[in-house]
Amino acid sequence: MRRILIIFLVPMLLAGCCTTGGNFCKRSLPSDVCATGTISGYTLTGIAYGDSSLIVVPISHIRRDTEWRFRLQPIKLDSDYEDYKDAIVTIEGKTAEGTQPANHNAWIAASGSYRSTADEAHTLAVCVPNDVPKGTIFKYSVNVDLIGTIDPRGDVEK
Repeated sequence: MRRILIIFLVPMLLAGCCTTGGNFCKRSLPSDVCATGTISGYTLTGIAYGDSSLIVVPISHIRRDTEWRFRLQPIKLDSDYEDYKDAIVTIEGKTAEGTQPANHNAWIAASGSYRSTADEAHTLAVCVPNDVPKGTIFKYSVNVDLIGTIDPRGDVEK
């Protein structure tokens, strides 16, 4: 039984990973999103939403010069509730208070729906600038049509 499980499980696990020269392939954003055109990894933040609920991790630990992906996860409790796969999710940087310039969070900008995302993972992505100092806190808002808005944050850790 273990052999059969391993025979089916290993190829499925490896099918999700592609390698070039022994390194895992990285999804890259179009050059109009990331100025460099290349990135060195990503941070994933889930956004779950449905009837009267919007759930986002309150603090995401992000890294400089990486992609920050937001996975859209519409929740449908049963057939009586509305299908939220077409609801537009908008992610926007909020103006920072204190010493930061007004456009400090301007790079945090993405919008789309579960059905409109181009990839199978249903993610929206932004590119974290390389020149932000460690310890910087980025505030942003997540708005889902028909549901509401929540204001989490991203902390630069590396």
